[in-house]
Amino acid sequence: MRTHWALMCMSLLACGDDATPDAGLDASRDARVEDAGEGGVDALADVAADAIEVETVEVGHRRELRGTWIATVSRINWPSSDDPTAQRAQLVSILDTAAATGLNTVFFQVRPEADALYASELEPWSRYLSGTQGIDPGYDPLAFAIEEAHARGLELHAWLNPYRARAG
Repeated sequence: MRTHWALMCMSLLACGDDATPDAGLDASRDARVEDAGEGGVDALADVAADAIEVETVEVGHRRELRGTWIATVSRINWPSSDDPTAQRAQLVSILDTAAATGLNTVFFQVRPEADALYASELEPWSRYLSGTQGIDPGYDPLAFAIEEAHARGLELHAWLNPYRARAG
C-alpha cells in the first residue's frame, strides 16, 4: 500500500504545473521529497500521505444510490427454499424491507454459477431454485423481481457472476 502512495506521489510530482491537481504539494513538502533521497519509497509514501487534502464538494446528482445486494449463490440471501411460492414471498419481503428502510436500488444476483435465475436458451435454471440444476421453477425469478421492485419504486440491477462454474 505504501508503494502505491509513493508511486502516486512521484507521478504527481513529475507532472509539474501542467498537471491536473497537484494534490496540494507545497514548498515544504517538495523539499522533503528532495531530502528523501536514500529514504526511497517509504519516505515518498509519507510525503504522499501528507499531500492528500480532503475537500467537500457539492454533488449535482438528482439523487443518491442507496442499495443492497441480494446474493443467491449458496442461498446466501435468497432463496431459502425450493418452493416457488415461498421464494416469491421471501423476495417480496426482502424488497419490502429495502423500500421501508429508504433504499432505492437492489442488485439481484441472477447468475450465481454457470446457470441462470431467468429464462435462458443458453444457461440452465439455477440449482438454487429447485435443488437441481436445469429444473424449471415454474416462474421467472428475474421478471418477478423486476416487477415487484418497480412496484415499490426500487431500481433493480441484474448482477452477473460470469466466471464461477460451481460454488461447491
